[in-house]
Amino acid sequence: MKIIKPFLLAFIGLFITTLTYSAAVNRSSTSPPEDIWQFMKASEFITFSAKDYTRLTGEKMNMKERISFNLLKLQLKKELKTNPSLTVGEFMASSKKMKKWLKIVLIIVGVFLLAFIIFAIAYGGGF
Repeated sequence: MKIIKPFLLAFIGLFITTLTYSAAVNRSSTSPPEDIWQFMKASEFITFSAKDYTRLTGEKMNMKERISFNLLKLQLKKELKTNPSLTVGEFMASSKKMKKWLKIVLIIVGVFLLAFIIFAIAYGGGF
């Protein structure tokens, strides 16, 4: 009996852990589609807070995503004045991209600013 007891306990423990691992929940079928926001009216979308959007999608937003979310809401609010029946997907498809020359100018200004800071630190610019 002393020899059978450890084997019996091991078998019961193995059986219990197997049962707990076999019970898996598929959450993908209950979550909303990822592009649900594209079909929303912009007037509804701008009323959402970051918490509401998190509840809708099921994923928590980080700081960068929250800032982008708020900036998108501001842009949508401005665009709604000209087109009240706008959807978020239409806005994203027609959003104006930054012009190529503006990107080049910003890159050049950034490089010169970085070079200025490096030379000021290296040669003691009196800061």
